[in-house]
Amino acid sequence: MLVRYFMSRGVKTVDVATTCRAALRQMREQRLRRTPVVDDGRLVGMLSERDLLRVLPGTIAQADTDAGAASESLPVSRVMATQLATVDADDHIETAALRMLEHKVGGLPVLHGGQLVGILTESDVFRAFTRMLATEGTLRVSFGFLENTHAHLSFADFVRNAGGELAGLQVYPRPGGQRLCVLRMRGGDSSKLISALSGAGCSLMEVLDDRESAATR
Repeated sequence: MLVRYFMSRGVKTVDVATTCRAALRQMREQRLRRTPVVDDGRLVGMLSERDLLRVLPGTIAQADTDAGAASESLPVSRVMATQLATVDADDHIETAALRMLEHKVGGLPVLHGGQLVGILTESDVFRAFTRMLATEGTLRVSFGFLENTHAHLSFADFVRNAGGELAGLQVYPRPGGQRLCVLRMRGGDSSKLISALSGAGCSLMEVLDDRESAATR
């Protein structure tokens, strides 16, 4: 699944010349924790609420000092992050998630053709992975298998032979050459699918069936 399907569009930005106090006011009005900083429409930085709170005076007494007064008019260009981690709209969502982990950030500006087209936050990533793993009217089977001994397996064939439609398949590596697989099937005969997986030596971990409840909604 691509970033473009989960990112937030119509991105709220802050101009590079905006003061820290004005930027904090804008972000709180718009309920933003982070926002891209632009210079004549070009992405030049990322600004977080934490960046602003670190330099702005928090009390009247602090504001009534030379340092406090200076920080009130400080431009965001002095506190924004300029070493940017970005993602393309056509990158896969897992690429974006790994980039967030690597750079320890909670959001990424999304570019396409060199232009800022959106922002992807950790909440967007959670929503994407939840959708990938959600049962939503399907049979979800979680099982383990060994990559080397079961390299010949075709889980799509198992689903097809059970008279169902493959709705999703995620495979996660585990230590020792093991793989954890989460398979979702729409329709079909659950007993045939489970029998085929067991017969192939897969170790079943969990079976969740939401097909009947979806039909009555």
